[in-house]
Amino acid sequence: MADTTVDATRRLNVKKQTLDDAYAAPANFLEIDVINPITHGVGKKRYTDYEVRMRIVVPPLPGKAWKRQMPFRGDDGIFEEDFIEDRRKGLEAFVN
Repeated sequence: MADTTVDATRRLNVKKQTLDDAYAAPANFLEIDVINPITHGVGKKRYTDYEVRMRIVVPPLPGKAWKRQMPFRGDDGIFEEDFIEDRRKGLEAFVN
């Protein structure tokens, strides 16, 4: 009886994601839809017209993390007095 309970509540075995999997193209990179099939004729002279729609799924660009990877530029305001003072207070609080 106890073995049945353990089997019923056991977690699924999932494969851990590797870096290659994380940065690979998504599985649904290319979507193809075949719609509006129309069959013409009968017998051996029969054929089907259909519409094919393709869409390439482009993953979105990373948001704020992308900006953090970029080096500071001169127009980021890092030399303004308010920024320097806030930074100094934060570093002082961190050290103490």
